[in-house]
Amino acid sequence: MDNRKHRLALLLALMTPLLIWGADLVIPHTFSAGGAIRAEEMNSNFDAVRASFNAHGSGSRLKVMNLKGPDGFVQPFSYQGLPIAWDSQLQMSCMVAGGYCLPLAVVTGFSDAACTVPVAQQNSSTVGYYAQFYFRADAGAFAESSRYAYQSIYPQAPTFHRVGAAQMGTVYSSQSQTYSDGGTQTTCNPQGTQTFYPVTGTEPESTFARVVLSVE
Repeated sequence: MDNRKHRLALLLALMTPLLIWGADLVIPHTFSAGGAIRAEEMNSNFDAVRASFNAHGSGSRLKVMNLKGPDGFVQPFSYQGLPIAWDSQLQMSCMVAGGYCLPLAVVTGFSDAACTVPVAQQNSSTVGYYAQFYFRADAGAFAESSRYAYQSIYPQAPTFHRVGAAQMGTVYSSQSQTYSDGGTQTTCNPQGTQTFYPVTGTEPESTFARVVLSVE
């Protein structure tokens, strides 16, 4: 090995400890000054760093959905500014908001003209279309059946529900109007024929992954 190659080998050996992206990154090969460096071992080290970089942010349960380019570009996927993750425990995509990774179905209306029987509607068709149309995403990531829904009436914390199989029918919304004399009137208005999921019961919040803001 000539002096130039020797200096390059030493530089790469000294750089190796600095190429740490996360605590779970394991560099498969280490080198010492003056020692021989095999190209496949160096490439293996770079592959380990690249894999750790691409996986950064994923946990044991929630997995980051990334947009990736063939040139190494990596960007977490989001919809309307909210990150979309994969819940590997519940096997569903979810939206990070409100302190949880929320189901993509939301309790939004009712299935009866008196607005007493709540139903959920799914955002995943919108999110999935966005992902597939703009990024050619795998439709399978958004094709899971809705099993859960959430409802949030700000500033209360979200509540969670189990939902049944998809149905097609008229969805109604409850709307309140306040008059100048202080009186109010609530009406139940049809919103047309839509796909909805009947709410079948409540679900403990512990079912869903918590997400909190942390400054590190």
